[in-house]
Amino acid sequence: MSTRVYPKANTLVRVRETTFLGKEQWHALLQARSYEAALTLLTEWGRLPADARDRTDANSLVNHLQAELLGWLADIAPDARVTALFTLRQDLNNAKALFREEIGEKADDALWLEGAGATREELQKQMDTKGNPFHGLLETFRESWEEHGSWQRLGLLGETFYHARLAVLARELGEPQIRRFIEVMTDYHNLSLLLRRREEELPSPEGDFLPGGTLTPAVLEDGSALTTTLYGKALDRPELFDTLRDNHLMRLAIETKLQAFGLAPICGSVFAAVMELKNLRLVLVAKENNLPMDKVAERMRILYEL
Repeated sequence: MSTRVYPKANTLVRVRETTFLGKEQWHALLQARSYEAALTLLTEWGRLPADARDRTDANSLVNHLQAELLGWLADIAPDARVTALFTLRQDLNNAKALFREEIGEKADDALWLEGAGATREELQKQMDTKGNPFHGLLETFRESWEEHGSWQRLGLLGETFYHARLAVLARELGEPQIRRFIEVMTDYHNLSLLLRRREEELPSPEGDFLPGGTLTPAVLEDGSALTTTLYGKALDRPELFDTLRDNHLMRLAIETKLQAFGLAPICGSVFAAVMELKNLRLVLVAKENNLPMDKVAERMRILYEL
């Protein structure tokens, strides 16, 4: 398939990349003496909009910055499905909040995430409309809740829905690099199931593995073929699993920098921006709670550099 050219969107994401924090700035943030000192640095660098300083805590602040990023993406993306790749996680979270309300549990406003692809009213309409993927999710939640009454099980069902929807979006967008990215995400989801079962000494999760990844159930179960791969490193360091997964995905995102046009470099750049916010959350939460910076540095994601 030939790569379509989206000159305006591709140019805008490259311009936004010039605002990414560099190594010296991250070092300065890690060395900042307090949470307020870190916020001052971010303000001086033009990375905090005026309304962000009003947020009461680090998590709220970063959630606001992520909502701003996703709003910007919705404005410039040449295909709404690109935005959906990044807002799906928030939509899934908010669908759980609406289901919580349906079964009579109080849904705290803090459970509702900014930056979703749909407003509360829009998402409720999707969940009520037969044929919509979120309606199917709601029916699955209802059946599972009636039988098991387990939020943990609903969480696993939500993850299955999330990765299946990502795969559909990637196929529809049609760019090989995007499909590869989602396949690797599916691999790590399956690896996380394997790790959880090992830790809890439960039977093999083979029947729970999602299709669509690059690793077959046999390879996942055996593990020996993964020893020298990035997957193997993540399995060997379960305490750093999320970081190593994100670093693998960041390497794929960095590869898209070599492509001048198309949807893949847009997705790669936005993923890098999301990872930068994840790093920022790590640092600011640690500053807020006076946690040691050496542990934070170990968990920071690699930077978006060739």
